[in-house]
Parts: sequence; C-alpha cells; structure tokens
Amino acid sequence: MIAALLLVLSLPAAAQTPAVSTGTVSQLTERFLETTSNAHKTALLGELAKTAPRTGQDVANLLDLFSRYSDAFTRRSIMDSLARITPAAPSSSRCF
Repeated sequence: MIAALLLVLSLPAAAQTPAVSTGTVSQLTERFLETTSNAHKTALLGELAKTAPRTGQDVANLLDLFSRYSDAFTRRSIMDSLARITPAAPSSSRCF
C-alpha cells in the first residue's frame, strides 16, 4: 500500500493530468469550469481553440467564460473558437 502511494507521488504531474478528449464547445467549457488542474485547463483551452461553436448554447458558454476570465490565453482561446464560426455553414443559423 505504501509502495503504491509512493509510486503515484513520484509520477510526473503531466502523467497525472487527465487526457483531453474532443467534444462540443459546451462540453469543453463545462470540463474547464469543473477542473482544478492548471495543466488540464490549459489542455482544454487548446482543444477549445480548435473547436467551432455549433449552437447558441456553445456561443453563450464561450461568452460566459470570456466574462469570467480576463487572462490573455483564455480569452485568445475563446476568440479562436468564435472565429471558427462560418456564416455559410448551415449550423451557423442556430448560433444566433
């Protein structure tokens, strides 16, 4: 038991960070708000920046994050996600 605990404590922090799986903007923002790990938040923001909002709720969640967090990295990730909205896409009409 003690040996297992020592092994876990000796693992690098990156190995303890949960993997970020892709999802919708709403799922990613929800996971971002729930996690306490800075490394996991950074990974989620990286994924969020590559994900286009598909619904009005996705856009609302991005704007909520934008109003809660004033750091440049978080806001840049949100803006990158919003920039992925394409007016010609059929799903864009559902965003607004």
